[in-house]
Amino acid sequence: MTERLYYTSQYLDNAQAVVISAAESEKGILLLLDRTVFFPCGGGQPSDTGRIVICGESDNVLDVTDVYEENGNIYHLCTSKNGDAHSVYIPPVNTKVMLYPDVYPRRVDFMRQHTAEHMISYSMKKLYGAVNVGFHMNSEFSTCDFDIPLTYEQLIECEKDVNEAVMKNKRVYDRTYSEEETDSMELRKRTEKLHGSMRVVFVEDNDSCTCCGLHVENTGEIGAVKIISSERLRGGTRVYFLCGTRALEDYRAKSEIISSLSGKLSAKQNDILSAVEGMEKKLADMKRELSEKSRALALSLEKSSEEINGILFCASDILGAAEAELIAKMPVKGTFAHFGRAVFYKTSEDRIGYIFAKGGNPQIDCKALCMKANEAFGGKGGGKSDFARATALYDGSFNDGVKKFKELL
Repeated sequence: MTERLYYTSQYLDNAQAVVISAAESEKGILLLLDRTVFFPCGGGQPSDTGRIVICGESDNVLDVTDVYEENGNIYHLCTSKNGDAHSVYIPPVNTKVMLYPDVYPRRVDFMRQHTAEHMISYSMKKLYGAVNVGFHMNSEFSTCDFDIPLTYEQLIECEKDVNEAVMKNKRVYDRTYSEEETDSMELRKRTEKLHGSMRVVFVEDNDSCTCCGLHVENTGEIGAVKIISSERLRGGTRVYFLCGTRALEDYRAKSEIISSLSGKLSAKQNDILSAVEGMEKKLADMKRELSEKSRALALSLEKSSEEINGILFCASDILGAAEAELIAKMPVKGTFAHFGRAVFYKTSEDRIGYIFAKGGNPQIDCKALCMKANEAFGGKGGGKSDFARATALYDGSFNDGVKKFKELL
């Protein structure tokens, strides 16, 4: 069984060890050592990475990419960096090696997030009776899953409670107990899968639960704790959070965005929301005005439409694509209720567009008409039997184009 030096000191960033076994695997070199400072993946906390250097052979360096536990032994998955791309160095049994885990900043960052998770879970249970049913940590954010729905106001209250506890700089420590002893202890959470000796992590005057992960020594090391978002999950709530340097970097990035928006909107930072709301109102008013004018134009053009073989035909060189579609889809009433629609318009100096709509004429095949027009004008586009549209490059006069289009109907 591998001796676990990381439980002696979670800040230890080097140690000497002896190779017990070494073998090449599909993913790299697999090392088993008599002892290690490398933390294996566990308790929701990612494994350490780092380097292993062969004692007396500084050129023989192994990059540790993953660490995992199996049957009480801790295995180190490594890649060789001996300078020879065509060979793999596998250290012999009994070789002495130096271990250099990435304690700063990688492990310490994960320790901060992990300790914050304990305190968030304690606060959620204390305030709302919410039970932590899942925890995940990666290099970008951490999540806690709780068994009940939580409101925005409850998340803010929890965040405040946690940060107040963090600033008290309370001690974080662990103790090992027998299974019988933990059965009689009032813990926030006891992992049911554990049996025999159990490691319990305590946050003074705060949390206590069984855990195999690594944590900071004092809550003040966590820094600010920020809940950044949440989502509903299986009847409960998934909470996303950051702490320490991650929270600072997130605050800095958002401050830069706010500062930039303040400049673009010519508004003080506290007035950005009001400025955006004002822009939204202006945009809505402009859209409504444009829609009214477009509809008025469409109605005006509809009155001048020409009937050709059961199709109401309209042409204009001042229409936009939106207005042309509006005319094509406009409900037909009265005398022309059973007519289809065809609209011919100019999209730019050298491009035309045309739209076909079945309307009230079941005999019209808009797709076929569109393909026929494409052949005549070299257009691109299409659709279905009830609606089709296309555009084409056209360097002739608009009136000549109208005449040519009408001959297709």
